[in-house]
Parts: sequence; structure tokens; C-alpha cells
Amino acid sequence: MFTDDYIVNILPNDLKAQLVASSRELAVQYVDALNDARDEIVVAIEGAADILKDIAPEDAQNAGGDVAFLATALPYLGTIKTLEFAAVISVDHNDLPHLKAWGGATETKQRIERFKKPLSRDGLAILVVKSKLLTGFDAKVEQAMYLDRAMAGAELLQAIARTNRTAGEAKRFGIVVDYYGVGKNLADALALYDAEDQSDLTGGIGKPEELLPELRQARDAVVKQFADVGITLGTDLQAYVDACVGKLKDQKFRAQFLVLVKRLIGLFDTLMPRPEARSFAKDVKIFAFIAKAAANLYRDGTLDVRGVAHKVQAMLDAFIEAHGIDPKIPPIEILDPNFAAEVSRKKSDRAKAADMENALRHHISISFEKDPAKFKSLSERLEGILTSHQDGWNEIARQLQALIDEALASSSAPSAYHGLDPYTEGPIFGILRMRYGNDDRDAELAELASEIVRHLLQEAAVVGFWDNPVGQEEARRWVFRQLDSSNLFPFVELDAIAADCMGVARSNRSGFRHE
Repeated sequence: MFTDDYIVNILPNDLKAQLVASSRELAVQYVDALNDARDEIVVAIEGAADILKDIAPEDAQNAGGDVAFLATALPYLGTIKTLEFAAVISVDHNDLPHLKAWGGATETKQRIERFKKPLSRDGLAILVVKSKLLTGFDAKVEQAMYLDRAMAGAELLQAIARTNRTAGEAKRFGIVVDYYGVGKNLADALALYDAEDQSDLTGGIGKPEELLPELRQARDAVVKQFADVGITLGTDLQAYVDACVGKLKDQKFRAQFLVLVKRLIGLFDTLMPRPEARSFAKDVKIFAFIAKAAANLYRDGTLDVRGVAHKVQAMLDAFIEAHGIDPKIPPIEILDPNFAAEVSRKKSDRAKAADMENALRHHISISFEKDPAKFKSLSERLEGILTSHQDGWNEIARQLQALIDEALASSSAPSAYHGLDPYTEGPIFGILRMRYGNDDRDAELAELASEIVRHLLQEAAVVGFWDNPVGQEEARRWVFRQLDSSNLFPFVELDAIAADCMGVARSNRSGFRHE
């Protein structure tokens, strides 16, 4: 039934479908049949829910049949309950009432507009048509076309084209399911065009099994990337994962891996649950786990590939969680009170040191613009610890913990330079001191920082100041003049220092509010 295919292959992508019936009467009957099928599926899922929850996603897929379908549908039960179906047909004044009910111009326009929204925003999932919406209709949310009537020539090609508009990771391709047997008419339809046009038209048309070689090549490409640097999978899976994650510290290598693993997972997701794709499940799960482990360690959200897979996401999540990482929870930050406990769970000093190092790097990265001087110093000390001790992981971990403790203390109770406000004057003073180079004029630098902040507080009192480039440029010029009159800095550096001061103020804009 169309509903089964839709729930397995289209619904997880937040996308929609059209069903082409052989008559207006059948179109209306299909709407009733789809509603009945939805209700039956809901009852079946609810009846088997307790059992299905205890079956691993991969085991359910291997079981096939109703078990595989119901297990796939279970996470989407709430969405399935809200699915709606509608007919879009032409009517005339002699039609019976049950046909006329679907032909109102206003209602039809509303249904079409609803259909164009993602499923998560509107539950109208499938439009059933006879001839309408097969030419010139453009809805990027439409991924599937179910054909159940005779079609030929240009009409057939136009119908196929309704699904071909891509929409990011969620829709990399369209699906045409031929229930009637119109595929044999495709060659005749293409014969109407010259060779060049035929090439353009058929370039994006293929059968799912034709993607298997691409899936194999995608898997081999990821394996080869690590093998080329001496990392191969033996009997110790954890050692392989650790080695791969360690290599992904190299950002260029990481970027290459991201491209390869997204392609692998995307192709696997496309072909599942076809039996011939299941032999790739082990490798896909391992590399999805490596991606998530690296995403957590390096605090790199681009490596979280959960948005690539839809149909197989539950399978991947189950594997990742079974190996100690909750795929739905972002990596813990050093300001989190549970950070130390999380680090202590690591099995080796090297793993603990790596987690602390990357947590610190992330903290410095996201905080740097608020107080560049402070976090530049913290970054330099971090690098000093790493280079001074190299492979002495126990000592590195000990010193990194001390650095983290210091960062935590300064975050909860920021130190004040010369009595300056730690959230506004302090960061500006830090910029000035860093640029000046030593502490023999600290009193003058502190007074200059206070003057700059007082002026910026007045400027920021104007509504919309931080969204007004002209106003900010005028403020920057004022800062430039103050720096120049202070005679503390070389003239050639004044532009950069003024820009730094404005950048710090912008990053701390919540503190630059006129009280």
C-alpha cells in the first residue's frame, strides 16, 4: 500500500507525495482508503509498541515484514496520527456531491498551499490527482510520485519531473513508484526528443539498485582515507575508533572525512531497507560513531551527521549510544558542573587530557571576542602545557585541570583590573594593555579604558545602536581620537586598536546598556 512506502521512505525526510489515479472517482476513493490505512497502521503500532521497544532497530530490519515496518514507523507514531490526504480534481455542475466536495476553487488553492509546507508544519501528506498538478506544478517538499494510471509522452516526463527538485540533505533525489507499468512508455516518450535532450532528461533517472556500486565506493573511500595514514580495523574496534578520532584532530583531514562520511551515510539511508544495502550497516555505524565521537571531542558541530540520515537514524543512534555516547546530547562544556565527572569516566590519562584540551580550546574560541587579552593569555598557557610535556599525559591532565579551575573561577567571579568593571572596562583595559606591551602605564590605560566605556555607554543608550553601522563607525572614530590624544600607542596601530575596542564592546553588548 502507498502508505507503507510513504511512511518508510518519505515521511522521515519531512517530505510529501502525490498519487496519480486513473479517474476522478478513484482519486476520491483513494483518499478514503488512505485514511483507513492510516488508522489501521496507528492501531497496529500502538498494539505492538511495548514489544517493538525491546527490539534493536537493526534486528527489526533483519526480521523484515511487519516487524521491520512497524519498528520503522514507531518513532513517527505522533506524526502518522496527524497525516491527512486530499484529492485535487476538476469538477463540473453535473458531478455527484462526493466529487464536488473536492473541487471548490478556494478549497483547492488552500490545499495546494498547505501541501507546499514541510510535513512538520502541515500534516497534509499526499495529494491524490487524476490530471491536475502534473505539469507546471512546483513543490520542493514533494519527493514521491505514485503512478497508478496509464501515462505516455510528454505527460509522463512532466509527471516524473514533479519530484526532481532537490532540497538539501533531506531531499537529494525524487522517487517515482510505477504501480501501473508505465515505465515501458518512457523510451517512447524520450524518442520525441533529440539525442542531446534525451541525455539531459535521462541523466537524473535511475533505479535504486544502480546506487549500490556508489555505496560500495563511498564505503571504500572512507576506509581508504584512514588506511592511507596507517589506520586499519583489526580485532579491537575501540582502538580503531580512538586512532581515527585522534587523526581527525587535523582540520584538513577532518574536512575530507566529513565529505566522505556524509556521502556514505546518505547513500546508505537512500538504499535502506533494501536487503542488498544491509551488508554495509556495520561499516556505516562505525563511521557514524567515529564522526560523533570526534564531534564531541573537538566540539565541532559540523561532524554531527544526524541530519544526513533519516530512515536509518534510529539504527545509528542505537549503535552510538551502545558505545557510550548519547547521540542527542551535545558535548559537555567546562562550565558545566558535571564536566569533571564526565572527564573522569575516560579510561586513560591521554583520553582525559584530550577531552580537557579540546574543551578548553572550545571555551577559549567562543569566549575570545569578549575579552581577547584574557583568553589570548589562556590560549598561550594551554599551548605551553602541551608543548612542555608532550606525551606526559598524566602531568598534562593535572596542569590542564588547574587551568580549567582557573577559567571557572574567573567566569564565576571575574577579576577587576584597578577597580574597573570586569564586564566592560576590564576587557577594554585588557586590549589596551596587550597592545601597549607592559604594565608601567597601567593607571593611564585604566583611565583611558574608563573614558572609552563611558562614551560607548552613552552611544549604546540610543535604541538600535548595535544594529546601526553608521553610528558604530562614528563611535570607532571617537575611540581613535582618544587613543591618539593619549600618546600611548604608535599612530599606525590606532585603527586596529579602535576596531578591537569596538569588537569587544559589541561582543559584550549586554553590559553596554545605559542604566
